[in-house]
Amino acid sequence: MLSKQSKYQNLKTMKSLIFKCSIILLVVLGFNACTKDTDDDSDYEVNSTFMEHEMSQTSNFADEAYQTGNIESGFTGGQVEVRGGGCATVTKDTLSTPKTITIDFGPTNCLCKDGRYRRGKILVSYEGKYKEAGSVHTITFDGYYVNDNHIEGSKTVTNIGPDAQGRIQYAITESIKITMANGKYFERSSSRTRTWVKGFDTPSKADDEYEITGTNTTSNSKGYGFNAEITTPLLVSADCDNIKAGIVVVVPKNPVKPQISIDFGDGTCDDLATVTINGKTHIIHLK
Repeated sequence: MLSKQSKYQNLKTMKSLIFKCSIILLVVLGFNACTKDTDDDSDYEVNSTFMEHEMSQTSNFADEAYQTGNIESGFTGGQVEVRGGGCATVTKDTLSTPKTITIDFGPTNCLCKDGRYRRGKILVSYEGKYKEAGSVHTITFDGYYVNDNHIEGSKTVTNIGPDAQGRIQYAITESIKITMANGKYFERSSSRTRTWVKGFDTPSKADDEYEITGTNTTSNSKGYGFNAEITTPLLVSADCDNIKAGIVVVVPKNPVKPQISIDFGDGTCDDLATVTINGKTHIIHLK
């Protein structure tokens, strides 16, 4: 049986892998950005990167609050740790249905160790343990700001039980809006299925492996953005820094931008991917 710490480490590893999958879309867009000719593209990339970072950190905060009852102990391995001195108060209500956790940074900006100011609340509700079929974990926000950028929306992870092969699956839905301090905004909605294909029953996180399918759509305040679909499941492993296999097709909402297809290979762990734009194929190195 896994120890509490091992389960926690496995969960953090999973979050890190999913974060890599989200970031890879920025790699694709960055490859396409060599043809950009408007400030809208630049704003889009900055806002998209900010969203990916903050949603990853929000999940980190929620995970640690769930596991330890606070977020003052921080994360290892370069993750954000809230600066000491009571920057955030964690309140857990285990008697309610669903159970809830409130992470309150207070009404005024508080400096965190990543150099970002936060205020407002992250709200977490959960029913069941993460590995139990039917468990539901949802994150929402109440007046939550990072560097005066307003974050709204929700993210829900539901354990939908095993597939036909007995592999545990999670349905992940997300609808997030960030209104930047300058008034521009960036929205994203996604629906994904994450299948835990290896390592579920072992104490080590090193053999964890997942397949991810689904769609994602983003837009900014001027209507630009992209629709993305995973047409062949992405394969991510704890022992590899990059996605090992799978294909993502990205269709920009800007009509002058071409469709992009990115192929991560046949399951070999390397830093190569094949990008196809306008019928032309390019080999890129992933970073």
